[in-house]
Amino acid sequence: MHAPPLPPRPAGLSQTRFHPAYLPLPDARSHIRLLVLEPAPTFESPLVGALVHVPLAQQSYFDALSYAWGSLGKTGAISLSGYAYALYESADAALRRLRRASETRAIWIDAMCINQEDSVEKSFQVPLMRQIYQQASQVYVYLGETKDADVRELLCRPWWTRTWVLQEAIVAKDVQFMYGPETFGWDLVGSMVSAQSYDMGLGDTYHSTHAPEEAALLGRYEALDELRRAWRGVGDKRIRMLEILYNFRGQGCTDPRDRIYSFLGLAHMTGVFGIETDYQLPTAQVYLRFARHDPSPIPYVSTATGQDLLYRASGDLIAQLSPSPPHILSLSGLHFDTISSISLPFHPPSSTPYFFRRPSDPRAQWESLALSPAVPKDGSLSPSPYSEPRLAFLRLHVGDFIPGEPVPPTDLSDVELWLNPSKFYGGPTIEDLANMSITDMFKTSFNVTAKSSAALHGQYSECAGRIHKFTAHRRLFVTRGGWMGLGSWDVREGDEVVVLRGGKTPFVIRRRYDVEEEKAERYEMIGEAYVQGIMMGEALEMGRGMRVWDIV
Repeated sequence: MHAPPLPPRPAGLSQTRFHPAYLPLPDARSHIRLLVLEPAPTFESPLVGALVHVPLAQQSYFDALSYAWGSLGKTGAISLSGYAYALYESADAALRRLRRASETRAIWIDAMCINQEDSVEKSFQVPLMRQIYQQASQVYVYLGETKDADVRELLCRPWWTRTWVLQEAIVAKDVQFMYGPETFGWDLVGSMVSAQSYDMGLGDTYHSTHAPEEAALLGRYEALDELRRAWRGVGDKRIRMLEILYNFRGQGCTDPRDRIYSFLGLAHMTGVFGIETDYQLPTAQVYLRFARHDPSPIPYVSTATGQDLLYRASGDLIAQLSPSPPHILSLSGLHFDTISSISLPFHPPSSTPYFFRRPSDPRAQWESLALSPAVPKDGSLSPSPYSEPRLAFLRLHVGDFIPGEPVPPTDLSDVELWLNPSKFYGGPTIEDLANMSITDMFKTSFNVTAKSSAALHGQYSECAGRIHKFTAHRRLFVTRGGWMGLGSWDVREGDEVVVLRGGKTPFVIRRRYDVEEEKAERYEMIGEAYVQGIMMGEALEMGRGMRVWDIV
């Protein structure tokens, strides 16, 4: 069976407008270009090479380069098939490092091997990148020229902040870092990170609470390494697309459409299939297509916290999409309540948990907000919906599950310790604790032996880690009816809490008043939410009727 023809280029776009080194690929869906880099005796020698076409199915020996682009033409150029070709600043130095002294070298480098000016070709070549990086004998990551040869400086390099590094690093068989003239493997960086992490975070309470910016740097490697392990089936962690998008939302990219396209090669791991790469689409349409995409029989279930499998906020109801215009999602669900009070958001500076709540922590105000009586706009006091409000407040910090089952009240003592380490157990002040080792902290607080302290440390650390993960980048909110919950950092007073059919969590939506239709009632999706007491379908039993919500 013959493959269907490639789509025509947009009117006015011809092959002749491209750089003369780019000859049309035989088939952009199955062939790639490789840069054949000519040898040179010195680092300063001019760069010379040519682009050749090869079928990707052919087991060609080539290496791939991963790097932060930098500025185009800032430092140099290459003679490409006899034509001058401007290079991004990082590519110039990286190619000089990779160039051999006496023999050619075949390299795949995205900015050169894909014609970036040809949106049709690019739409077919970008989906091949996962296979390209998988097939490469080695993937060389160029971090720049050496400044300080320590792990902190290494992790500060721009490469770690690129969107595309996820796919490039995750699927590669062998990752080699180039840092100036030095070359070293992925696992060596892991050893350096582990040693630094233990020294600054795991063995000393003071460092874990006073060096958050350094912990954030170490987390750059740890997050990618976790995904590399998941890709290879090491461990039991399943990565969800929305979790990846949320956790790596700060990564940079030249083209905003790549915030979606750069992750599509990970469909094997995320379960998101069927979205096509198309660089002829405007950015807004790319995002809308992703939002409308249904990767499972029950859409809109994934949450930023990764705890979605535990919850069933809509019970056994199946998601229901109503007919709507292309730019609107019409979803069926019930209105639960309206947010009346919000706290400051908690943005952790690193992935390293605080071992206790500090006075400067925004979460320090959560207790007074959550346990104060709800006061609706009419001024009347609303009785708490909880029989034991403080117990509900403690459960909220860990999502009511540690792990997989409702937390028994006796196990919430670790949450109490995290909230008030000195008040609850009586003993050292927070300032004293900040200068103690973890083991000494438990020996002092519990008056136990070092052996028992180690066991308590493990149990408590697990709880502190869960609090950290569950509350990260969230605000505490209280509804008009007194329900307490956690929402994304950008929820506001007046936002609506709804339970949508098929959703495993409640959601926060916001009324839009800027729609063209004067009487149209439109909403925007703010994000998933945790509401203490309605995560297992309880809202369905409260007599609230279903309606259709139009999400813009």
